Amino acid sequence: MATVTLRDFQPYNTWRIQDSGQRYDGGEPVFYHLDMSSDKIYSYQSPKCLRYKCVALLLWTVIAHVIKIAKRVFDVATLYCFCSHDDHSRSRYSLKERVTNLIQDPLKTLATPLLVILLEISAFYGVFNPFDGRKLYATVERAAYQWFGMEGVDIFCRPDRPYYCAPCFQPGQEIRHALGGDPNKPEAW
Repeated sequence: MATVTLRDFQPYNTWRIQDSGQRYDGGEPVFYHLDMSSDKIYSYQSPKCLRYKCVALLLWTVIAHVIKIAKRVFDVATLYCFCSHDDHSRSRYSLKERVTNLIQDPLKTLATPLLVILLEISAFYGVFNPFDGRKLYATVERAAYQWFGMEGVDIFCRPDRPYYCAPCFQPGQEIRHALGGDPNKPEAW
């Protein structure tokens, strides 16, 4: 997972297309975008595809985080962190960790609207400036999950964590798509 630096929050960046030397299943070359300000590599996606993804994120971001808020409120209201569903989990989940989670859940619930606003601004910015908007959305998401321990909602219940609303926006050469699209095909979702 890439770290978050202040340069990642830069709204305007210089991008260079870089050939990875690999090929998609159809034989097309795989390209990456190199962000010259942070030297991070992002998967190449056309501006049109990124704009469509940003529009989809304008809707999905609100829905996903409202679900997360509802889950946290339920957890706090029912003292879910003190419940144990099997004997094995009791030994690994101390009372101190349970109390810490009970305190953190309301704080995360209160911070989530700010996160949603920042993600919405990033997605909206991505409609007009797709490469920089993608980078900004990915940075806000990574910062929230790395610095504040927040997490996204995975409707497909995949085991890989942390779950990002837009994993294909994240820097790095390993490409994943939120809707399970084939990373070996260009413009996948």
